[in-house]
Amino acid sequence: MSVYMALKPCKFGCDNYLRGDIIPDGKVLAGKAEALCKMGLIAPAIGDVSVPVSAKPETAEPEAESAEPEPIAPVKKSRTQKAKSE
Repeated sequence: MSVYMALKPCKFGCDNYLRGDIIPDGKVLAGKAEALCKMGLIAPAIGDVSVPVSAKPETAEPEAESAEPEPIAPVKKSRTQKAKSE
């Protein structure tokens, strides 16, 4: 079984994988796997990996927006902007 985990964003067989994604068996060529591991792109998956091929890591739900927007700090004019406005 040659299941790997992506350590950096990569692409195998027209599928994009982000850091932490499981790369299923057969996507990484056996002759290239060792070199990709040495480069730090992928690593062999450890333990029982029972993740479907189409599964993606869960993303955190966006925080609910507060009723009051955060105040925006005033922007200082640069010397060139001051000179142009005079």
